[in-house]
Amino acid sequence: MIYAEGHSIDHIVVGHRGHSLFERWLIGSVARRVIAYAPCAVTVVRPRA
Repeated sequence: MIYAEGHSIDHIVVGHRGHSLFERWLIGSVARRVIAYAPCAVTVVRPRA
C-alpha cells in the first residue's frame, strides 16, 4: 500500500535538488518516482537560481 493512500493524503510537495543528468542516472530521482506512483497531486519545488 502506498503511504498517501493509507493516510488520506491529497497533495504531496517534494523538493528537487537539481542534480546533473549523470547524477540522476546514477542514483535516480526521488521526485520522479513520487510523481509516477503518487495517487494524488504532486508539486515539485526547485531551489531559487
